[in-house]
Amino acid sequence: MVQKHQAAAGPVTEPKKRRRVGFSPADTGVEANECIKIYLVSSKEEVDSPDISCVKPVDLNDFFDGDGKIYGYQGLKINVWINSISLHSYADITYQSTTNGDKGITDLKSALQNIFAETIVDNKDEFLQTFSTQKDFIRNMVSNGEVIHSGATHGISNNSQVVPSDLQVIRMEIGSPNAGLLYSRLVPLVLLFVDGSNPIDVTDPDWHLYLLIQKKEEKEDPLYRIVGFTAIYKFYRYPDRLRMRLSQILVLPSFQGKGLGSYLMEVVNNVAITENVYDLTVEEPSEKFQHIRTCIDINRLRSFDPIKPDIDSAVQTLTKGKLSKKAQIPRFTPPLNAIEKVRESLKINKKQFLKCWEILIYLALDPIDKYMEDYTSVITNHVRTDILGKDIETPKKQVVDVPSSFEPEASFVVFKSVNGEEANTNVQVDENKPDQEQQLKQLVEERIREIKLVAEKVSKICPEREREMDLIAGESSKVLRKQGFRSLKLMSVDMEQELGNEPEPFGADYGRLDNGLVYYVRRNSKPRMRAALALAVKVGSVLEEEDQRGVAHIVEHLAFSATTRYTNHDIVKFLESIGAEFGPCQNAMTSADETIYELFVPVDKPELLSQAISILAEFSSEIRVSNEDLEKERGAVMEEYRGNRNATGRMQDSHWQLMMEGSKYAERLPIGLEKVIRSVPAATVKQFYQKWYHLCNMAVVAVGDFPDTKTVVDLIKTHFEDKRSSSEPPEIPVFPVPSHEETRFSCFVESEAAGSAVMISYKMPVSDLKTVKDYRDMLAESMFLHALNQRLFKISRRKDPPFFACSVAADVLVSPLKAYIMSSSCKEKGTLASLESMLLEVARVRLHGFSEREISVVRALMMSEIESAYLERDQVQSTSLRDEYIQHFLHKEPVIGIEYEAQLQKTLLPQISASDVSKYSEKLRTSCGCVIKSMEPKSAATIDDMRSVVSKVNSLEEEKMIAPWDEEKIPEEVVSEKPTPGDITHQLEYPEVGVTELTLSNGMQVCYKSTDFLDDQVLFTGFSYGGLSELPESDYISCSMGSTIAGEIGMFGYKPSMLMDMLAGKRVEVSARLGPYMRTFSCDCSPTDLETALQLVYQLFTTNVMPQEEEVGIVMQMAEEAVRARERDPYTVFANRVKELNYGNSYFFRPIRISELRKVDPLKACEYFNSCFRDPSTFTVVIVGNLDPTIAVPLILQYLGGIPKPPQPVLNFNRDDLKGLPFTFPTKITREFVRSPMVEAQCSVQLCFPVQLTNGTMYKDVLMHLLLTIKFMIDRRNPLYRLLGKLLETKIIQFLRFEHGQIYSAEVSVFLGGNKPSRTADLRGDISVNFSCDPEISSKLVDLALEEIVRLQEKGPSQEDISAILEIEQRAHENGLQEKLLLVRQDSTWISIKGLCWRFGRLLQDFRRRAFANERVTCATNSASCITANPSSPVQETVHCCYSHAAEISFGFLSSIFKSRSETPYIRDTKILAGIAGLGVLVFGIWRYSRK
Repeated sequence: MVQKHQAAAGPVTEPKKRRRVGFSPADTGVEANECIKIYLVSSKEEVDSPDISCVKPVDLNDFFDGDGKIYGYQGLKINVWINSISLHSYADITYQSTTNGDKGITDLKSALQNIFAETIVDNKDEFLQTFSTQKDFIRNMVSNGEVIHSGATHGISNNSQVVPSDLQVIRMEIGSPNAGLLYSRLVPLVLLFVDGSNPIDVTDPDWHLYLLIQKKEEKEDPLYRIVGFTAIYKFYRYPDRLRMRLSQILVLPSFQGKGLGSYLMEVVNNVAITENVYDLTVEEPSEKFQHIRTCIDINRLRSFDPIKPDIDSAVQTLTKGKLSKKAQIPRFTPPLNAIEKVRESLKINKKQFLKCWEILIYLALDPIDKYMEDYTSVITNHVRTDILGKDIETPKKQVVDVPSSFEPEASFVVFKSVNGEEANTNVQVDENKPDQEQQLKQLVEERIREIKLVAEKVSKICPEREREMDLIAGESSKVLRKQGFRSLKLMSVDMEQELGNEPEPFGADYGRLDNGLVYYVRRNSKPRMRAALALAVKVGSVLEEEDQRGVAHIVEHLAFSATTRYTNHDIVKFLESIGAEFGPCQNAMTSADETIYELFVPVDKPELLSQAISILAEFSSEIRVSNEDLEKERGAVMEEYRGNRNATGRMQDSHWQLMMEGSKYAERLPIGLEKVIRSVPAATVKQFYQKWYHLCNMAVVAVGDFPDTKTVVDLIKTHFEDKRSSSEPPEIPVFPVPSHEETRFSCFVESEAAGSAVMISYKMPVSDLKTVKDYRDMLAESMFLHALNQRLFKISRRKDPPFFACSVAADVLVSPLKAYIMSSSCKEKGTLASLESMLLEVARVRLHGFSEREISVVRALMMSEIESAYLERDQVQSTSLRDEYIQHFLHKEPVIGIEYEAQLQKTLLPQISASDVSKYSEKLRTSCGCVIKSMEPKSAATIDDMRSVVSKVNSLEEEKMIAPWDEEKIPEEVVSEKPTPGDITHQLEYPEVGVTELTLSNGMQVCYKSTDFLDDQVLFTGFSYGGLSELPESDYISCSMGSTIAGEIGMFGYKPSMLMDMLAGKRVEVSARLGPYMRTFSCDCSPTDLETALQLVYQLFTTNVMPQEEEVGIVMQMAEEAVRARERDPYTVFANRVKELNYGNSYFFRPIRISELRKVDPLKACEYFNSCFRDPSTFTVVIVGNLDPTIAVPLILQYLGGIPKPPQPVLNFNRDDLKGLPFTFPTKITREFVRSPMVEAQCSVQLCFPVQLTNGTMYKDVLMHLLLTIKFMIDRRNPLYRLLGKLLETKIIQFLRFEHGQIYSAEVSVFLGGNKPSRTADLRGDISVNFSCDPEISSKLVDLALEEIVRLQEKGPSQEDISAILEIEQRAHENGLQEKLLLVRQDSTWISIKGLCWRFGRLLQDFRRRAFANERVTCATNSASCITANPSSPVQETVHCCYSHAAEISFGFLSSIFKSRSETPYIRDTKILAGIAGLGVLVFGIWRYSRK
C-alpha cells in the first residue's frame, strides 16, 4: 500500500496531521465509492495497464465509519490491484494535498486493512513478485481437495450447461489442511462482492468450500486460479438427516456473464441429491441471486414428471370459470405430497417450491392473456394471506419480506416469528387506512412482475439474458447455439389467428406492377454472390384443348430455344457463359396447374442480374413460336415423352387416370399426346401462349446475395413494367375432381415392372392453411404419418413380412385435390397379403389409437427437425426460399419465417395428444374417395380378391377383433457401459488449413476441422484400406452381402426397428460400407448428438454380428425379389452386355444371379463384416463441422480411443499393395446393337472409351491436386478429365439437341477407379457418353456423336466453349468452397470426402494456367488433349455392329482418333490424361412388339 502526494518526488507512508490555524473551510469529504477503484489482474503486465477495466464492488462506503466518507484529502485517488492468482492486493494512493479539517484525516491504511487484512502488500515491487513467487498458491491449497465435477463432461442434470474443459469444482472441508488459509484470502472478495455477507467461522468443521477452479495448461506446470466459490453449511435435522444451507456464492467479476454461477449452483444441487440431504436452503439470498436460483429451479421442476398432473389439475381449475367474480378463491397451493416429492427428489425446500409453484401455473396457462384476470386474483389471494398469516399448512406462522421500496408507515408490515416458534398474533391491518387496497395492489403488481420476469427468462433466453442469468457457458462456443431453440419462449396462441401477414409473405419485398405481374425480392447470402430467380405462371396442361394436349410443355421448351431477343438456344449459351449450367442452373417444369422457369446465376458482376431478369421477362411475353423453332424442339420433347413410356411411367399414368376419373385432369397429363407433339402446328402453340400467358397470372421471384432489395425491384420494373399481354386477362377456370363413395379397384399387369406393389389412395379436398388451428392440424397430420410409417417399417422387419417396404404420405395432386397415399412393395404374388396388412394397420389405429410412447417418439423426431432448421436459419439456401415464395404465389401457402414457425411448433407439438393424432385414421377409410391398385409383373390378384380383403378387414374392425399394437421394450442407452477413454500419443497441427491430426493409443488416426457452413451439422467418415478387391472369387458374393446382412441384423448392436426408437429426437445418421478398396463408416449428426454418433461407431467395432435365421431370411428374400425385378427390366440385358464388353465379364462387375444368391453363406458374410470393423489401428477418421474441440476431443478419446485394439492386426493393408479390380479392357473397337423386347420402343446409347493412364512425370505433378472422392469410395479422378467430360457433354447436347433436335439430354461420366489407389500404379477406367433417342435413328445419332468428337479432336473446341466450361467449373468451385470439406492428410495427399475441393483452393486457377490458359495454349492445342492415343500402346482399329441379321462394317474415319500427333511439350505432359486403349460404341435398340 503506497500513498503519493502528486507534487512530491517520492511516496510517503503516512500523511502528516496538521494543527488547525485560524478558521478553515468545512471539509465535506469524498465518498469511498467515488475515489476507490478495484482491479482484478492475473499478470504483472496488467498492473497499470490502460486496457484493464475496474470492477465494481457492492458498496465501499460501508467500510468507512459514519457516513461512509473519507476526510482530509484533496484529489484523492486509490487504485487497488488484486492478484487473482495469489489473492494478494496492493493499494496505490495518490492525492494533491491534505487538510486537517473538523473531521480530521481518515486513516486509510487502517481502513483498507479492515478489508484486505494480511493480503495487502505495502510495496508495489513486492506485489509484482507475487505473480511469480505465489503462482502455485491455489494449486497447493486445493491439492487435498475432492474434485466433484469437471467441465466439458456430460451434464449433471437436465438443465446443465457445457462448460470449458479447463474448469473443475473442488470441495474442501473448512477444517482440512490449507482450507482455512485459502478462505482467509477469499474474505476480501466476500466483503467486496457479496452484498451483506460476513466471513464464515473457519473453526466450525461443518462448513465446506466448493471452489470453481480454472486449470490452465502452461509450458511447465499448470496454472490454477480461482474463478468462483460458494460456502455450504451442513446442519442437523431431527431425527437423522442433514440439511445444506448455501451461505455465500461468488463468481469473480472477470468471469461473470459466462454461465459459471449457474454451473456452480447445478453442482451444489447435484451434491444435495447425491448425498440425499433433507433439502437445500439459502441464507438471506440477494434479490438477484434469488431470481437466478428461481430460474434454475423452474427449469428443474418443468422436467419433473411427478408434479405435472398437479400442475395440470390446478390449471384446469383456474381456467374453468371467472375466479375473479367469486367470493371464495381457492388457494392453488401444491398438494402436500407434491411438496414432499419435490423436496425428496430435487431437494428444493417448501418455501422455494411455493414461490416456483405460482410461476409453473403461469407458464402452463395458454393463452395467458385470456386467464390473466383470474390468475391475478389467485396471486392477490396469496399476497393477502401471506400478510395476514393464513397459510394453508401453517396458519399461525408466516415470514413476509415486503419490498424496500414501500414506506415504513405502510399498514402492511413485516412480521417474523422468533426461534421458529408460532406467533400468538397475526399482523393487524389498520382498516382505517384509506390506501390499504392500493398498497395491496402494489404488492400484487410487484409479485406478478417478478413472476413474468422469471417466466420470460426460462422461456426465451436472448443472448443478453443468457449472460445475465449465467445459464450457458462460453459464449464463443458455436455448439451452444442449440440453447437458442431450447429456450425459445412458448407462445400464447389464438387458434383463430391468421398465419403471417397476408397477403405479404415474411421476409420479402412484395408488390404488383400495373400490368399485373407480382414480384418477390429477398436478400439471402447463401450461397454468396448467387441469385435464385424464377418466373411462376399459373398455366398448366389442364387448360389445353384436345388438339393442344402437350402444348403447355412445348411452350416451356421453346422458351429456352428462341425469344424476340434470343435465337437458336442463345439463352442457354449465354447462361452457360456466365457459369449457369444447363439443367442444374437453368431449368423449367410444367405440371397440370402451373409452369415454373428457374435460373440460378452469379451476381458478382452488376450486369449479370439485370441480364438474367431480362431473360425471365422474355419468357413472360416474348417467346417466339415459329415453324422452324418448333421443328427443332419436337425431337427433344418427343424424347422426353418416350423416356416416360417405361414401366414406371405407364403405371403412374394409369394410376393418375384412375384417381382423376371424371375430371379434365384425367386426360391432361403434362407430357401430352405423341400425335400432338409430332404434328401440332406453330399457330396452335402460339394461340395457347398468347391466350394464357398473361402477366396477371405470373410472378417473378428473386432471392440472392444482393446489396439491397430496392435495386432488384427497380430492375424488375425496368424489364417487366413495359411488358403488355396481348389480350385481356383470362379467367383461370376451376376443374373439380368428382368424389365417389365406392372404392375403385384396379389390377395393373406390367411385364416390365420391377416388382409387385400395392397403392392405396384416399382422396379429399385440399384444406386451407390460413390460421394457427390449420397449422396445428397440419402438425397433427404430420405426426400421424410419422407414427404410422414407424409401425409399417417395424412390420416390414418381422419374420415373413407381408411387404418389404411400406410408407404413407400426404400430397396435393392438383389444385383442388389432395390424397393420403399408402404404397408398398412386396414379393411376387404377395399383393393381397400386403393389402390386408396395410388396411389392418390403419384399422388398428382407429380402434386402439397410438400409444403415448409412440407419439412421444414422433414428437421428439419432429422437434429435432424443426430445431435443426431453426439453428441453421442463417444457412438456408436461396433456392429453398425461392421455392417458398413460388408456393405462396401459386397455392397461397403462407410464408411465416423459420423463427416464428419454430416457436409455433415448439408451442403446439407438446399440446397434440395421442388421441389428436389417432383421429386422422378416420380419413383413411375405404368408404369414401378410396382408390386401391395392385401392380404385378404377372397377374395373380383380381379385383374380386381385393374386394374380399377390404370386406374382411372392415368386418374385423366392426367386430373389434383387431388386437392392440404390441410394443417392444427399448433400451435407454446406446452404450450400456462406457468404455475407458484412450489417450493421445501424437498430435500434429496444420494451421494453413485449420486441421488437427491425432494419433490415439489404439492406433486410430483422427483428423478434425471446425467449419461454419452449417451450425447444426457435424460430418465424419472413417476409412481403412483393403476391401472387396482382396477377396478371391469364391468368397466375393457372400462377403459382398456382409453389410446388407449385418445392417438387417443390427451392426450397431440393435435391430434397425429398435434403433429407430432409441434415436428418436436425435439428429444422427451412421452407416457402414464395404467398397472395392476401402471399408468406411460415415456420419451426419447435430453437434449436440456427436456423442451418440461416436457411441454408434464404438458399437460398430465392438458388436459381433451373428446371422439370425429370421433377419437373414428377410434379406435373402428381398435380394431374390430384387434380382427377379432386375431380370424383368429390359435395360438389364443392355447393362449386362455393356459390363461384359467393358470389363471382360469380370465377376466383380457381373450381376448376381439367383443361383449364386442361394449359395451365399450368411456366417461367412457376418464374419467378414466383423473383421472389416475390428481393428481401430487401421482406420483414419475425418471429422468436420460445428465442432468445439473442448467438447469433441474428450468424446473422441472415450468412444474412438476406447475401441479395444485386437492382439494381432486385422485386415491391415498398405494402399500401394492393394489389388486392382479384376477386369480386362476390350481388345478391339466394337459397335454392337443389343436387342430386348419391350412394350414400347425405346433406345439407350452408350459410347464408351476405355482409359488407361500410365504413371509418368505429370502424374506426380497432378498428384498434388488428386481427388479421392465420391461417396467414400476412392475415384482417382483427374480434374482435367472432369473438364473434358463437361466439355464433351456440353458439345453433345448442343450438337444433338440444339442443332439436330433429336435428344433430350446427354451425360458424360468418368470412371478411373479400376486400379488400386496407389501413388505409383497406372489408372484404369473409362469415359462414357450416354443418351437416349428414337430407335429408328440411333445409328445416325451415333455417327453424328462420333463425328462431333472427331471434329473436337481435329479442330479443337472454340474459345467460347472453353470459356463457358471454365466459367461453369469456376462457379461450381466457388459454391464448393462454401460447403463443408473433409480433409485428411494421408501419405502426403489431401483427400476430399464431400464435394470436389482443391488443397489450396486454386485448382481452377491452375487449370487456366496449365491447361487452357489463353495466352499459352491455342484452341487447336487444347483439342489434342481431348482425345489422343498413346503411341506406345497401339490398338486394333475395328468396329463390330451386331444386329439380328449379323453384319460387319468398318468405320475408317475412327482411325483418325488414334493418329499420332507431333509431340509439343504440352502434349507430352498430357499423354497420361488422354491415353485411350479402345473405343466401344454400344447401342441398345428396343423394337416395339405386340404383347398379343
